Formats: sequence, C-alpha cells, structure tokens
Amino acid sequence: MLLLIAPAGAQTQDSSPQDAQRAWSLARDLWAPVELQANGFTAGPLGPAQADLRLRQACLLLEAAVQLDPQYELAWKDLIFLLTSDSLDDPGRAANAVFQYYTLNPQNARPISHFLRYRLQKLEDRRSREYFLLQSIPTLTDYPYLQSEAYAQLGTLTLEKGDINSARLFFHQAFNHSSFNEEALTRLLQLPWPQVTEDMPNMTAELVVAQNQKLNQEKVTYEILLRRLRVRNNPFDLDAVLELIDILEWYGYPQLAGDFYDHAQTILATDSPADVSVAEKRRALGRHLRFRQLVNAYSTEADAKAVDIAQTILEGKFDDLLVVGILSSALRQLNPQAQSQADQWLKNAGEAAIRRLAQPDGDTTLEAYQLHKELIWFFCFFDPDPIRALHYAQTLPADAPPARHANLTGAAVVANPQRTRALVAYAYALNDQWQKVRESLAQTDPNDPLAALAEAKILIQQNQPDAALNRLQAVNPAQAGILAKPIRNLLERLSPEAAAPVPGGSDADAAFQATLQPSLPAAAETAGAAAAAAPTPAPEDPLLATWRSQFTNNELEMVRAPEKFLRCSLHLSSDIFSFGMDIYGKIILANTSDIHDLDTPIVLGPRSVLGPSVLITAEVTPLPGQYADTPREFALACGDLSQRPILYPGKSNTVEETLSIGLLREILESCPRQTFQVTFRLYLDPVADGRGGYRSRIPALQPAPVTITRRAFTPAPRRMVELTRAIQQDTIWEQYQATHTFAALWRDLTTAPSGQGIPSINTRLMRELIRKNLTHDDFRIRAWSAHFLHEFMPTLEPSEAAALSGMLNDDHWFARFMALRALFGSIDLTEYFQWSASIEEHPLIGRQIDLYQDKPWQIQPLPFEVPESFQSSVPAATQP
Repeated sequence: MLLLIAPAGAQTQDSSPQDAQRAWSLARDLWAPVELQANGFTAGPLGPAQADLRLRQACLLLEAAVQLDPQYELAWKDLIFLLTSDSLDDPGRAANAVFQYYTLNPQNARPISHFLRYRLQKLEDRRSREYFLLQSIPTLTDYPYLQSEAYAQLGTLTLEKGDINSARLFFHQAFNHSSFNEEALTRLLQLPWPQVTEDMPNMTAELVVAQNQKLNQEKVTYEILLRRLRVRNNPFDLDAVLELIDILEWYGYPQLAGDFYDHAQTILATDSPADVSVAEKRRALGRHLRFRQLVNAYSTEADAKAVDIAQTILEGKFDDLLVVGILSSALRQLNPQAQSQADQWLKNAGEAAIRRLAQPDGDTTLEAYQLHKELIWFFCFFDPDPIRALHYAQTLPADAPPARHANLTGAAVVANPQRTRALVAYAYALNDQWQKVRESLAQTDPNDPLAALAEAKILIQQNQPDAALNRLQAVNPAQAGILAKPIRNLLERLSPEAAAPVPGGSDADAAFQATLQPSLPAAAETAGAAAAAAPTPAPEDPLLATWRSQFTNNELEMVRAPEKFLRCSLHLSSDIFSFGMDIYGKIILANTSDIHDLDTPIVLGPRSVLGPSVLITAEVTPLPGQYADTPREFALACGDLSQRPILYPGKSNTVEETLSIGLLREILESCPRQTFQVTFRLYLDPVADGRGGYRSRIPALQPAPVTITRRAFTPAPRRMVELTRAIQQDTIWEQYQATHTFAALWRDLTTAPSGQGIPSINTRLMRELIRKNLTHDDFRIRAWSAHFLHEFMPTLEPSEAAALSGMLNDDHWFARFMALRALFGSIDLTEYFQWSASIEEHPLIGRQIDLYQDKPWQIQPLPFEVPESFQSSVPAATQP
C-alpha cells in the first residue's frame, strides 16, 4: 500500500507468542480504563497526566509484544490506535504499525480507515490533503467503501476551491465505488445540477429541451434514491422513512410510497417513550400517517387495502366523514353488491356530522369550521349532493379560526385558505354558478388540483373540452391525493386515451437495467449523433429499474425481527478457569439474513443500524468460601465491531478481547483461595437503562450473558510441593504459572486477616524462590519474575532490589525492560539513567527511560512532501 510506509528494517526478533500475548494483556489493562473513561462509561479518577502516562506505558508494552512476536496482529492493531492518539501523535510508528497489520489481517478495514482520517487531520492545507488522497486511492482497492469515502473527501476539497464540475465528478466516483455512501450522493445533489444551453455546439432548441428533461429526471431519480438509501442503511430511522414517503408521492410514485406506511407504523409501535407528551405526539403521528396511507391506497386504486385501512381507522365508529367516504367508494369498486351498505354508511355519517354541527355547545369554533369543510368535501365527492355542498360552502365562516393542532383533515386544511376557496369554487361549479366559481378561483393556487377541477368544469360548460383536457393534464398527479380518482374519471370522459395510468405502476418492463451515472451534457459530436439517430423505444423509468435492481425491501423486516438479520455473541474458551489463567473473549457480530432468506447487506456506522460500539461488563459473585466482597456490575472494556463497514450476508466482524483486566483482575488475583462466579455481559451500542446500568440499543440483539467459574487455588501440602518443583525444574510455561501463583499466594497469606492464613506454609521460601528466578537461564523467566515481584510485593527487599538492579545489564532487552518497570518508583534510578544514556543500545529501552524521566515522547516523523509540479485537478483515471 503506497500510503503505508514499510519499515526500513526489522530488528532481530525472539519469537515468543505466549510472552507477547501476556505483554498485550498488560498493555490492555493499562489503557482500557482510559478508553472507558473517555467514552463516558466510567467516572474514573484518571486525570489527563495519569491517562497520558498509562497510554505511553501501554504503547511501550505493545511494542515489546510485537518484538517478541512480529506476527501478533492484536498488538499491531492496538498500536495503531495508541500511536495516533492525541497523547502520542506518532505518525511514523503508526504508519509502520498499519503496514505490519495490513500484511497480517487485510480484511479489517477499521485500522486503515482510522489511520487515513488521522493523517488527513494532521495535514494543514488543502493541497496536501488532495495529494495524500490521490496517492492513497489506488492503494485502497481492497476497500471499496474506503475508496468511496476518499473520493467524497476529494470532492469536498475540490469544491472548496470553487471547481464545481470536478467536485461533481469526484462525488460520482464516490457513489459509483459504493452505492452505500449516502454522504456522497447528498453532496452531489447539493451542487447546481448541470443543464445544456443552445449556445453549446450542435444544440438545437428541441435537443436542449430533450437533454434538460433527461437531466432533470436523473436528478429526481437521485433525490429519491438518496432517501431510499437512508432507509436501507437504517430502517429504524423514522424521519428517513417519512422523507421517502413524501418524496415518492411528490414525484408521482404513490405505489412505491405505499410500501413504507406500514413500516413507519411498525417503527412507531416498537418505541414506547416514557414521556407522556412525546407518546401522545407519536400516537397523533400514527393517526396522521394512517389517514395518509388511506388516501394513498384510494388514489392508487388499491381498494381492498383502502377498505382494510378505513375499517382500522374507524374501529366500528362510522363518524369520520372522509374516511367513511373513501371506505364506501372503495367498497363499491370491490363489490358492486355492497352498494346499499355503502350508501347507508354514507347516509349515517352525513346525518351524524350535520347533527354535530347543529350542537354548538359540543364543538369549538375550530372544530365547527373543520366540520363545515368536511361536509363540503363529503357532498362534493363522496355522497354527491350539489345543493347541500353549496349550502355548507355558503355558510362556511369567512375567516378560519387559529389551529390548535396539526392533522391532515383539520388544521392542515385550515392553514391553507387557497385550498378552501378552491373547494368552495368546486361547490359552486356543481351548482352551475359560474360567476361565483370565477370569483373564488381568482384567489386560489392555479397549481392546486382542486382548482384545476373547478376550472375544467368552467371550460366544459363553455364547450372547450380540449382546453379542459389540457388543464387537467397539467395537474401534477403526485399532488392530487384524494382527488386522483375524480381527475382520472373526468379525463376519461374527455378522452379515454388521455387518462393517465396510476403513477408508479407495477406493470413496467423489468428488463431495463438503469445505471447510476447521470448523462452529463454531451459533447458536440455526441449531441449531433444523438440528434441524427433513429428514434428508439422509450426505456423503462430509470427509477423503477434501479429500484428493482438494487432494493428488495428485505431490510424493512429488521424492525420487526432484528434477530433474523444480526447476531452478536461473546465466546470464551472455557467456562471453568483456574487461578492464573488469562480469560480471553471473542466478540462476533454476524449477518445472518441469508439463513432466513432475507439476504440484506447491513451498513455499520454512526447514522446506520448499528455503530457498532460494544461495552463489556463483569459481575463477580464469591461462591461459599473464606472471604470476599460482592461488587456491583462494573465496566471492563469497550470497543467496536466495524472491521467490515458493509457486513454482507454470511459474513461477520470479530474482535478479540482480554477480560482478566482492570477491577476484575484485581479481585481475582487478590483472592487466589476464593472461588468466584463471574458473569460477563456484552452491550451492543450501549445506552443507559434508567436504572444505573446499560442495555443494548436494539434489545432483540442483546447477547446472552456468559458465566464462568474461577476455581480457588487450594494450598494443600502436596500441591505446594508440586509448585515448588515446578518453579525450579518444569517447562517455561509451568515455571511462569508457578511463579505467578506463589507471588499472589504470598501476598494473600501475608495480608490476610488474623486466623485466615496458613501457618504451615513457608511464605519466606516462596518469596526466595521467586527472587532466585531473577537469575534463571531463560530470559522469559527472569523477565516475568521481575514483573511478579513488582505486581505483588508492596516493598522490595534489599536482595530483590539488588537482583533487579543487576538485570538492568541483562543480555536480553526484554529482561531489562521488565526489570526497569519493576524498579521504577522503588529505588533511585538517577545514576542508572545517566549511565544508560551512553550504554543502552535498544531503542525501546531508551524510550522507556525517557518516559520515566518525564522526557517528551520521541516522535518518528512520517516524510510527506507535495511535489512542486502537483496540480490539484481531476486525473484522467477518475473521469466517469
């Protein structure tokens, strides 16, 4: 990868994977609390200086880990994030870590993405950022989503210098590399949309009109696709769903919009706000959407659905005029034999409304006004009665009272006086009072479908059917709503061939595969050729073709059953652990949609279904034993699962975490003779549960807790004899375990309350055996014995301090490294620091010494120069 500078050379390595893993655990123990506190999961006492010290110490341990095992990818990954933190800000070493990690685990895009953002933030000028991105893009072929983000950033930088056309090309490239990148499409639509003009070569007036119509249609397609992408990326986003419904209906695709009303209701049903006022607003929104869905079904001639929705709204109370009107009309279409039933419903609803209007004490002025308007609608379109429609039009108060609340049939109508005058005009037209019709229409919006209906009736009365036909055909079907059927009926009377089909119909040919690359203004030669070409059959609506090729609506089911799409789990290697055994966990986020025949790629990120961040907590319960307190549930570590930003069906993101860290480690190691039950809980995108704890943001994805048992160490005589032998004679791993156990047991026995110790155990011998291992033949035993003395012995004895001081001149760097950790803070190292400045050859030890002397972190710069010849422009390779 060109953006990742490979190391100039590698030092001699001692391949020791187990020791590397232990060093990584020590590092994680240091920086996990800092991460928890920074993310607000703990109110820890770490101040800025303490946090910085922990991060720097952790970084040195991670560097030690990768020198012990250059293939240890977890340490390389953590190094990337620590070295790019504000505390260290070490770009050269971070670049090396990215390079090393990429060679070990190229599937994980997160560290690459993190490093790219880090480098961009550090570059001070736009020209440098452009050059860096252009150099990086060819190296990101394994990561199309990251390439897409890089192109989008180039577009933003190009726009800053006013180059709109080049910015447009970059945003196109971004979207073409990943159709999940809604940010790229958003930015593209914010630019002025290209248009052709007659002053372009070989452009006739007719060709200009045709080209611009095509360009405008492409913009409409993109605008709708953007809203559809937002719903696909996060089907839980109610605002995105409502925007999609609005734009589909506005641009004339009501049948497509109809698929999303039920989804919006599902979202509303899954959320139960505790706040009463918020809950009532959501219920009101639900009622509003249900009526809009009814109008949608009625206008698209989905009569069976309209009947079902109307009956759901009415709930047996046939007192809503407009709903009963739609129900009756739809029922007649479905079953002509139901004519009498429909007529009866209409009669009862109309009479009930008239009675309510005659009872002023039961209705407010606003409600009476609204009821007046509904009666006009009712007698104009559902139970046609011109005389009654005229009566209520003439008795309608001239001034609308102020609205108190918003709903489709109430305040929304009141707030639109032009629509009210159009309704009155139509009532006059039904009664042939043409002068009154003209007077009312003079104060209406000419684009209002209701005004168009009234004006068409005037033209028909004047024997101008062609003019009436043209007037109705000019109406935007998307705005017709409840008037769609009356307009279509009148069009059929005027010209059966002119009656437009239901917009967004499902009978389009699916053979045409739309591309997402818009047809920008063609060059002169292309335009001329297009003009001369023979006419071809009109292709399918590009939106419908793209819609069918790229979207399945499968993801809508995610709101009802998230568990059919995602599974998050925490796995441990065992459910029983002995003292001294490290506890490692594996967190897996899997896309399981293919198992349920709902194949759906899932986008991960801040505005998507999941972040996905994770929080791991532990709850420790001492089983019957000698002593121990019962702590509450506490946080252990946090992180995220965005290794693949687009999680495809059958794929998973995995994170490995060490769990024997922090407060849990302190509890387990302070009580080696106590058996504990530990319950680990994993929270996916954690949110507060209102009870002082957490829950997963999507409850159905809450992973099951995992409970383990940490068995007590029983210091029986035979076991102590075995440990004494092991610490001196067994394998390296067994000597390590024995040293760890002796150190923890020594502290436990020497600090236990009176009566809880074991007099028969020679604690003096235990400590002496650990000290002797400081001169062991194997560097690993020397190093870890130094660590255990540091970890478990509150005060070093003179012989131990002397042995550790001798290790500062050890032949192996790792033994020196661990000895220095053990001695720092216990003895005065001033003389050693002065001596080591000229003697110490290992760079890691040198930086460790600098850290202990409060010297600044030795940053390794990352060379980066923009060539003088570089001109920030769109290279040919990026042209669509």
